[in-house]
Amino acid sequence: MSSLSIWYSKQSKEREKGKYESRKSQVSSVKNKVYDASDDYVNNINSKIDDLAGALGKAIMGISDVTTLKNNVLGKKEKIGTSDGHLSSFDSNLASEISDCNTKISALEGEISSLNRSYNVAVEAEREAAKKAAKKIFKV
Repeated sequence: MSSLSIWYSKQSKEREKGKYESRKSQVSSVKNKVYDASDDYVNNINSKIDDLAGALGKAIMGISDVTTLKNNVLGKKEKIGTSDGHLSSFDSNLASEISDCNTKISALEGEISSLNRSYNVAVEAEREAAKKAAKKIFKV
């Protein structure tokens, strides 16, 4: 295989690796943003539930069932994102995609390294062939 064809193969593998690195970065970004957005939403809802329970406690003092009612309201608080089954499944799928990207990136790095070695061997062989041809032509 000529050094030029090896070089083209290496360039192709490097472009492919870049695509997987970009994909991994995008998926990681989405994965991080989902929990941030979810946790912000949950904290906002839970804050409103706390406010409601506090206002309820202040507004209806002296009635025996108010504590139970207040506890029922507080029991409706949202769970953080990691407790949500749908988000956990989504997170697992994204983690799997990131893992797949890492596997492909590692495999491509191995191929690129091998192509680099082959390229160096091919360049040296072509250099030696050129020297021999020059010696024949110039009878040195």
